[in-house]
Amino acid sequence: MERLFEPKFHAALAEVGSLTPKQLATKFGPEAARFAALQVDLRRRAAVKFAAADSMLFVREALEQATHESVSAYHASLFPTGSQVVDMTTGIGGDLIALARRGPAVGYELDPERYACAVHNAAGLGAHIHLGDSLASELGEYLFADPGRRNSTGDRLAKMEDYQPNPTEIAALAATRQLVAIKLSPLIRDSELLTLAPPEVPCRVEFVSYGRECREALVLLGPKVNPGIFAVHVESSETLPQSAAPRVVAEPDSYIFDADPTAIRAGT
Repeated sequence: MERLFEPKFHAALAEVGSLTPKQLATKFGPEAARFAALQVDLRRRAAVKFAAADSMLFVREALEQATHESVSAYHASLFPTGSQVVDMTTGIGGDLIALARRGPAVGYELDPERYACAVHNAAGLGAHIHLGDSLASELGEYLFADPGRRNSTGDRLAKMEDYQPNPTEIAALAATRQLVAIKLSPLIRDSELLTLAPPEVPCRVEFVSYGRECREALVLLGPKVNPGIFAVHVESSETLPQSAAPRVVAEPDSYIFDADPTAIRAGT
């Protein structure tokens, strides 16, 4: 799939606005014209996640899983500014971009097409991106992972152990690391999320809210992690711990508001 990123494909994309689809196909070939049309559509869809979508390259399935850039910035904020962070599952580079803006960052991606997208999207930020398996590589003290949650036909995987790479394998690395952060589905049961941690490694689960949506379950593992279950509201930076019992209000206030879905999911 690397051939999709040959110069003629980029050239076709650059002339989408000035040539008709037929003219693009005549000038650059039908395959390049289809690539350009697809990227225009994906860039339009990506605009809700990335401010610079018009200059980025995408793969449809990877874009659907990609983190909103505001949530990625929150992920990056969890790691020390001057320390190198390894993005074990780079994809098209959304989280890697945020990590690189924070400080030193390294990315790994198995798929050649997504790797090529990441190289393009993170250009100029100083991130080092490798085409290969992060689990088979030398990794540092700080790790981030967003395992694939779809199968080869694009269907969502229901079981956490079917994610690629397996979250249990990633979590096992926390036994000898300072911090490992794993982005997972908020539909996974609390008991499964909390038992990912290796023995005696503190585990913190954050249900992350952005745009009034419960976007993810973020599992944080490491010796300095404050354990427990929390709801995190990205826009306000507010964090609420899980409550042992429901809160009771004797008299209702003048207004009733819907609770943020993440607060409900975390049981705060």
